Amino acid sequence: MQLVEDAEKINQLNEKLRVVGSLTRHDIRNKLTALNGQVYLLKKKTKQVPDAEVHLKEIELVCRQIVELLEFAHIYQKLGAEQLKRVDVEKTVNDAIALFSNINGVKITNQCSGLIVCADSLLRQLFYNLIDNSIRHGQRTTKICIRYEDDGSQVKLIYEDDGAGIPANLKNSLFDEKTSRGANHGLYVVRRICEAYKWNVKEVGEAGLGVKFLINIPNSCSKLSPL
Repeated sequence: MQLVEDAEKINQLNEKLRVVGSLTRHDIRNKLTALNGQVYLLKKKTKQVPDAEVHLKEIELVCRQIVELLEFAHIYQKLGAEQLKRVDVEKTVNDAIALFSNINGVKITNQCSGLIVCADSLLRQLFYNLIDNSIRHGQRTTKICIRYEDDGSQVKLIYEDDGAGIPANLKNSLFDEKTSRGANHGLYVVRRICEAYKWNVKEVGEAGLGVKFLINIPNSCSKLSPL
């Protein structure tokens, strides 16, 4: 009986945190939208004042960083909250690609046809963060390929690009929260999503030749057939 009461209290607390977090993010986003609108108007009036332009751009940068932190909080709150279901990986990759308004001419090849995995809505975020990492930090990325291999005991989901790769001294801390900065704490979120799915992710690429992320998925969590 006590366990039931404790579980109910935890559920109520989680619901309160969810509501407070959601309302707070919504209100802050509204204020940032208003602030960005004022910055835009000021920039139009101060084109002949170089110093003012610099300071206004700094304000815009800070606003974008705040939005990214809010998005990270939203994603982190969803970790483990949804019930896992069968998800079409090929479609999810395409959905992630569609979120980009500009991929800077990078060609993305999606070779995940027929792969079904146990996941939730955050799988799209996982692919988005990997692609975003390549575009932001790959320096010279022109190609990205997402594919998979089945060795009988597990499925290996493989993400590769032809960018600058990861220096050897960063590989061990690549997925740490403090190392993984940028949009949505990029690779840290990738690791946490994989952990929520009981998957394992590691980077095995060679510095200078591009990244290569291996995501190991147990066969019990995948199926090579259409939905």
